[in-house]
Amino acid sequence: MTAPTAAELTKHEAQSICQTFGQSASELFFRWQSVPTRERLLELRHTMQRDHDRRAATQRHSAAGSPATPGNRISRNRNRTAHYDMSSVGGLMQDMVNGSQRSVMTTPQSTKRVGLLRGNGSTAKRPGVFSPMSPGIEASPMAARFRDRTNAGESVNIVNPELPVLKMDAIANKQLNIEAIEPDSAKTTADYDSDLDEGGEEEDQKLSKQRMRYMFEKPGTRSDVLNRRIERMASAVKKDYKIDALANPTYAHQDLVTSVGRIVGFNPDDPAASAHLANDTVYLETSRRLGNGRRVQLDVSSAASFSLFPGQIVAAEGKNLDGSAFAVSQFHPLPLQSHLSVDRREPGISPFTAIVASGPFTLSDNFDYEPLAVLIDCIVKDPPSAVFLLGPFVSEAHPLIKGGMVDMLPEQIFASQIVPLLKTLRDGLPAETAVFLAPSPDEMCHPFASYPQPPLNRDMMARLGVPSGIQFLDNPAQLTINGVSIAVANTETLAFFNSSEVSRMPDLIERLPRMAWHMNYAGILASHDVKLHMHVMPDIFITPSKLRHFAHLHKNVVLVNPGYSTLGQGGGTYAKIYVHDKAVAAAHMAQADSLMGNNADEVFPAHCIRAEIVRL
Repeated sequence: MTAPTAAELTKHEAQSICQTFGQSASELFFRWQSVPTRERLLELRHTMQRDHDRRAATQRHSAAGSPATPGNRISRNRNRTAHYDMSSVGGLMQDMVNGSQRSVMTTPQSTKRVGLLRGNGSTAKRPGVFSPMSPGIEASPMAARFRDRTNAGESVNIVNPELPVLKMDAIANKQLNIEAIEPDSAKTTADYDSDLDEGGEEEDQKLSKQRMRYMFEKPGTRSDVLNRRIERMASAVKKDYKIDALANPTYAHQDLVTSVGRIVGFNPDDPAASAHLANDTVYLETSRRLGNGRRVQLDVSSAASFSLFPGQIVAAEGKNLDGSAFAVSQFHPLPLQSHLSVDRREPGISPFTAIVASGPFTLSDNFDYEPLAVLIDCIVKDPPSAVFLLGPFVSEAHPLIKGGMVDMLPEQIFASQIVPLLKTLRDGLPAETAVFLAPSPDEMCHPFASYPQPPLNRDMMARLGVPSGIQFLDNPAQLTINGVSIAVANTETLAFFNSSEVSRMPDLIERLPRMAWHMNYAGILASHDVKLHMHVMPDIFITPSKLRHFAHLHKNVVLVNPGYSTLGQGGGTYAKIYVHDKAVAAAHMAQADSLMGNNADEVFPAHCIRAEIVRL
């Protein structure tokens, strides 16, 4: 008699697990997916046994009647109808061996596709939780609430309301001139660092040769990047304010001096200090050249105006009388990036319209994507020149995904639910309209799960079924449309700034636009990869957030938070942007020429942009 093969042993072990715990082959498959692929079935059995014993003990302590022993519970589980046989277990093991975990699951009794939602019993018996692939099922309460909304189409926030609403049909030249904003010529990181203080040239050259490696950066490399950000800003401050030399703030200074560093909320030299950023727990971290990387506490009681958050680079003027704290008298505004030059705006600025919407695009109790369908219907009825749809499309934060109520893979949800809507959008718009998609750190269909993110490659777009004529952007992205520079940063940073900022009489009074301005002048991203630098000051800066939507004009930049398309239980908001030429703006704004100043040809006049937030 021949000994059983490894495959036969594995098959029998899987069948034994199904029998012992009353699991079907599909349920065992899901458990297999939830553990590392190299973990053995024996270890999976032990895990399931521990879970079973824990549940049995909990019920034994909470039961009012006679306690149920593990043996009795297993006996009752065996009486359940076991939806498996040797063929189904064999097919399951073949899937495990071949790694075909992305195949659509089927049951042995039927080849019916498992629905989008998992549940105990029939989905039709559970109102409020339904699969969008099953038409005719009663709508969920949130879907009904969304359909009964009464404020759809209402404009709640408008920048430059004097300017008229622009229709795409009224634009003479509908063809867009779209270009990605790249560094000037072949400028490298070494060129950006060429004007830094003397010393450390070997370190500069080493860092300039490195490129960003996603998820492979070492702590030392990240420390180098942060140090270079301080050094780069220190050099710009010296040049802009004509300062011969910056001072080390950790030393005692009897006279007023200026120093540049990074705001932090914790001093490693004092473990008892609070890590929370407050007026009395603000520290300044110096660069390695300026202060050997040491930190000093900032006394901001004498500063008349400031707005600080962790990680911010600041230029502080003040004194350190005894070497224990740097008393700040004022914070100097940091030098800003310049706007696009006239040469880079060629052949000039021409009118266009745009719609910007951000995910999530479905309600929190279903995957019907009805809000996205309504949004696309609005876009098709009044087509703009450009459409920006910012992820997430399949969000990892969706309650049904977090609760394990979904049987389909994120790619399958995207292909079955979102792709048909994207096809409707693309087919319903004129050929001149550009459609852009941008990823999100919460996006489950993107292989890169943290910020920054590259665009989806063509192979991935083909597998998802994204229709032609739709472009994927980087995150963050910088591009120009008809001579107008646009920056998009699709990451939830405003909430972090909002919860950690300390301020007193700031220059920009409104809190949320001020947070967006911090992101803008900070350059969106700290990286040693020159391709991820903020190359020019954008004319329009877009950053979606779960916080309150806004559109705000500050220092010739239109700051836009379109809000989320859905707010969990109902409709959200999106943004409409209208760009007029200077002649139209001057005709509708009496102060247009004075506001634009003498440099109207060098700096884009943001007063020619009408931006509004609209309820979905």
